[in-house]
Amino acid sequence: MANIFTNAKISHKLAALTGITLLVIAGLGWDEILNSRTIAKDSLRTEEATQAFGLLDGIAHNFAVERGLTAGFLGSGGDAGIKEKLDAQSLKPIKRNRHSLISLLNLSTKNFGSKLPMG
Repeated sequence: MANIFTNAKISHKLAALTGITLLVIAGLGWDEILNSRTIAKDSLRTEEATQAFGLLDGIAHNFAVERGLTAGFLGSGGDAGIKEKLDAQSLKPIKRNRHSLISLLNLSTKNFGSKLPMG
């Protein structure tokens, strides 16, 4: 094999070295493209998970406020002022939670697989 390479013309030697170099560069370029795609998918997954957790946090907040008002109403023995606040608060989460749940359903579940990334 070494004899074939030493007896070859200089143009063939340069073509062979250039071809090998181009194959290595093409392989490294392909690897970089695949790595960039993986990074982009992970970034999208992180962004959607952040949105989902933000929406879930809003839902939990609304329920916590309502729970606090309910505890205040029960602790007050049925104060009418707290009852009005509780009634007003009870209607707010329905609208907000409906919007949040619709937004959660609209997130792309293909990026999460079968479940949300929980660690």
